[in-house]
Amino acid sequence: MLYLLSPATMILHNELFYTTFITMGMLISCDSLLRFGKKQNYWLALGFLLPLAIACLTRSMYNIAWLIVIALVAIIYYRRTALMMLTVVSVGCIILTVS
Repeated sequence: MLYLLSPATMILHNELFYTTFITMGMLISCDSLLRFGKKQNYWLALGFLLPLAIACLTRSMYNIAWLIVIALVAIIYYRRTALMMLTVVSVGCIILTVS
């Protein structure tokens, strides 16, 4: 996270404008997924899938198919503990991204 807060990163490395925000979103998504493994709730599921949906809307290299695949893998992995929760949030994020 300190990588994203450093102004020198943007100046010295000449990164694109969206790269920092997409990286931050991916880090938030990974953190939410790790927390979701310990304690399942809707906020953590949303924190996992919403940054991925925003990445799909922002950058063309993150396609909607990748969001669907990641959502399906998470649903299959957590099918015993949080199936309905992940399904509701996944469908909402996919509809948001498609529309």
